[in-house]
Amino acid sequence: MSEDKEPAPTPRYRRLLESAARLAREMEHPRVGAEHLLLAMVKDRDAVPAQVLAGMTNLDQVEARLREVMASDSYAGEPPARAEWVLACELPGLLPALAKTVPAGVKYGVNVVGDRAWVIVDKPGDTRASVTAARALLNGAR
Repeated sequence: MSEDKEPAPTPRYRRLLESAARLAREMEHPRVGAEHLLLAMVKDRDAVPAQVLAGMTNLDQVEARLREVMASDSYAGEPPARAEWVLACELPGLLPALAKTVPAGVKYGVNVVGDRAWVIVDKPGDTRASVTAARALLNGAR
C-alpha cells in the first residue's frame, strides 16, 4: 500500500458500522457510539474481535453487561446523586488536577454530556471537595 492511499474498508467493517447504527436506532439512542460498535462486534461471532474476546470471556455476559450499562440512568446522561457538573471544556485541565487531588486508591470517573460533564469520586462526600481542590490547583498554577 502506498503512503498516500488510505486503507480500504472491508465489507465486514461496513456491516459492523451499519449494525452499530441499527442497534442505536433500535435502542432509541440519538447517537451511535463506541459502545454500539462493541455490541455489534460482540454479536458478530465470526468477526476477529469477537473471536479474540470469546477466548478471554463469555460473550453473552459482555453483551448483557453492555446492554445493562446502556439502559442505566447514568448512560442517558443522568448523573449519580453525588456527581458534580462541570463544563466539558474544563476537562483537559481538570482531569490531571483531579489525579493529583483525589486520594490514592480512590476511583473517580467522568461522563461527558454535550458541552457539560459530570464527575464522581467513589468515596462519598469527596466529589465536590475533589473538584474544588482540582480547580484551586489549576487556578494556583495559572
